[in-house]
Amino acid sequence: MKLAALVILAASRAAAAHPQPAPMPVLPSYVRMIAVEAARAYQPKGWPPSAPTFQALLEAVLLVESSGCQHMHGIDSHAHGCMQIHEQTACEFLGFQVSPWMLGHDWDLNIRLAADMMRFYWNQTHSWQRMLSMYHQGQYYSGIDWPYVRSVESELHGG
Repeated sequence: MKLAALVILAASRAAAAHPQPAPMPVLPSYVRMIAVEAARAYQPKGWPPSAPTFQALLEAVLLVESSGCQHMHGIDSHAHGCMQIHEQTACEFLGFQVSPWMLGHDWDLNIRLAADMMRFYWNQTHSWQRMLSMYHQGQYYSGIDWPYVRSVESELHGG
C-alpha cells in the first residue's frame, strides 16, 4: 500500500515539474479537415522547425478570427467568413472579383485563401510573427502586431 502511494506521489511530482502544454481547443471536425488540407497544400517552403507548425498557426488564426467558424460576423462589415477576409484583399490577391457572400459561405475557399495568403506573407518575410501581422493588418504592414501575435499564441496553448 505504501509503495503504491509513493508511486502516485512521484508521478504527480514529475507531472508538476514537467507540465504538458494545454491542447488547442477542438475545431469542428469538418473545419479541421479543411484546415489540415489547406495547411498541407499551402505549406511554405523553408518553414523553420523552431516555429509553431503552419497547420497549428492556421488553426489558431481560425480560432482567433471566428472561434473556429462559430462567430463569422466581424466587427466591421468588410471581413467575411471563418478567416475574416476582406473582400478587397481577396480580390486583389486572387486577381478576380469574389463576392462577400462567397467569402462568407464557402468555408473551403475562405480557409484555403487564408492559407495561401499566409504562405505569400511568409515568403515575403520569412517570419511567422510578421506573416501573422500582415494577415491581420494587411499586406503592406511592415511591423509586428504583437497583440494579434500573442492572441494567436494564446490559442496555440489552449486559449
